[in-house]
Amino acid sequence: MKTYKEQTDSILNKVNKKKKQRRIIVGAGVSLAATALALVLFLPYPTALPSVTAYKNSEYYSLIQKLNEITYVAPRYKNNFEKWTSGFGGVFAPSGGAMKDDFIYESESVPDQSIEGGLASPDSVGGNSNGAGKYEETTDNQVQGVTEADLLKRTDRYAFYLSPSYRTSEWDENGYYEIKNGFLLQVYSIAGENSAQVEEFLIGEDTGMKFASAPEMYLSKDATTLTVIADCYNGTYTQRYTLLVSVDTSDPTNLVETNRVYVSGNYISSRLVNGEILLFNSYQVSKPSFDDESTFLPQYGAFGNMQTVAAEDVVCSDIATTAKYTVVTKLDEKTLAVEDSLALLSYSQEAYVSATNVFLTQGYSIEAELGNGNVDSEVMTEISCVNYAGEGLELKGTFSVNGSVKNQYSMDEYENVLRVATTYTHTVSRQYTNGNHAWLSTVSRETNANLYCIDLTNFEAIAKVEKFAPEGETVESVRFNGTKAYVCTAVVITFSDPVFFFDLSDLQNITWTDTGTIDGYSTSLIDFGHGYLVGIGYNDKRQLKIEVYTQGEGKVESVCSYELSVSFSEEYKSYLIDRENGFIGLGVNGYGNGVYRRGYLLLQFEEGKLVRELFIPLELYPSNARAFYEGGYLYLFGEEFKAVNIIG
Repeated sequence: MKTYKEQTDSILNKVNKKKKQRRIIVGAGVSLAATALALVLFLPYPTALPSVTAYKNSEYYSLIQKLNEITYVAPRYKNNFEKWTSGFGGVFAPSGGAMKDDFIYESESVPDQSIEGGLASPDSVGGNSNGAGKYEETTDNQVQGVTEADLLKRTDRYAFYLSPSYRTSEWDENGYYEIKNGFLLQVYSIAGENSAQVEEFLIGEDTGMKFASAPEMYLSKDATTLTVIADCYNGTYTQRYTLLVSVDTSDPTNLVETNRVYVSGNYISSRLVNGEILLFNSYQVSKPSFDDESTFLPQYGAFGNMQTVAAEDVVCSDIATTAKYTVVTKLDEKTLAVEDSLALLSYSQEAYVSATNVFLTQGYSIEAELGNGNVDSEVMTEISCVNYAGEGLELKGTFSVNGSVKNQYSMDEYENVLRVATTYTHTVSRQYTNGNHAWLSTVSRETNANLYCIDLTNFEAIAKVEKFAPEGETVESVRFNGTKAYVCTAVVITFSDPVFFFDLSDLQNITWTDTGTIDGYSTSLIDFGHGYLVGIGYNDKRQLKIEVYTQGEGKVESVCSYELSVSFSEEYKSYLIDRENGFIGLGVNGYGNGVYRRGYLLLQFEEGKLVRELFIPLELYPSNARAFYEGGYLYLFGEEFKAVNIIG
């Protein structure tokens, strides 16, 4: 039998043995937890391109491979430790500074618009509700027979104005002030001093969509169908669409919406030709799920029942580096039925439309290492030619020119030759690095102007004039007229320019001359007829300047000019260009000759002189201002409407 001490020692030994076992177990647990934590914190993120072989049987497989390469973003951090500690003032973050969010949505603030007053009855304005009347063109279209969308369309009896406000407000039938999101389509009778608003129709939102930008519209040649085109987005900002709304205008005093069609992407531009709408928009692919076609392919149709662009109608550009499509859609004006679509995996900034072709531009640059950390780059523009004259849409060819194309007026098709003016930009930069962060700093930059003539049978340049302007100038405005071309170049920061005249009648012997240096520069050049050219732009104080030139034999000379200290819109479609009556009009805002002016400015040009100045106070934003002249009256549209007798 054990003594008391032996029993006590035995018990203590057992207790100590269990403590050691417990310590071993706990230690092992801590070691396993530490290992797991280390794996969570320091296990490297995968950097290999994700495999898409699961989609090899898809008709879109080659496109999926391309999009997978373009949209894949390597992990920002090496592991979870860097990611989770990146917020501690950059102490643990990888070199290169703070990181930005992947996506930031920016919205424009738009003032509320209020509509006051009631509508006039058809009888009170000398009209009736039977028929809209005969179509009359109000937009100064670039190409005859190719109509451009605008805020104002009209017949001989009614004017349709699309107020580009995002929000409207009105008193409802119960006396409550109601806010509505949408665009107001306003209809006015054309009856001189008896003109009045006869209808007000809201183009409202639906299916949870929100409007994103100002709309445009078309009126059919028989004046029975009006088509509104606007950008919109879903409630989470993850997808953009272009919305087309068809409105029955056969009775202008009782408008009725008849159809809505959506097309994926942001609205770029459109045209109306022979009862068919050509729509151009840009569709951005951000985080594609290749199991869901709607996340990486453009679609069109009624919302909730949209069709995907067919595989044979998707074209991948060789220079595509971003996952953006330019989508060309051909729709029947009356029914909005999609007749054909073509999606180019390339981002277009501008669209010029001739009588048979669409020309879409995409800018890019070519770079070369010069050594010692220096990089040489030149700006280029890829132009795609899509023929729309047949039943469908056909990509005819793609070619590149040196320089950047400013806008649609920098291009013109004439006798199967595309003429295009570009701004040449050559830059030498030095590359600097700091850890993982690299950037370029400009060492030198050269700018000038080029003119190219492209044979559309083989898409090769058959004539060109390069660097024809003084060094440092850029192309600010262009106008083609048959075998003539006018190009305004300027050094914008010094506000001076020459206007160049090109004789393109013999492409093997192109000749040109210029006006010499003139104060200011023109943002729009306009063939005003009767041998005159009008430039609208800025003087040397960045104020409004309207200059008139003569188109003489092989030269351009300034005839007269008008200047006013006001702001104005550079949107060409906002100008009144009435060659028959010699009128030039536009909305202005600001101080002019010591007087605050907000309203509409009208000039008249006769016999080589600007003989009339008329300023009409009007509530408007210059870009929204529209006007036309008819029977002695100037009809004005903005935030308010006026019919002004300018003859009596």
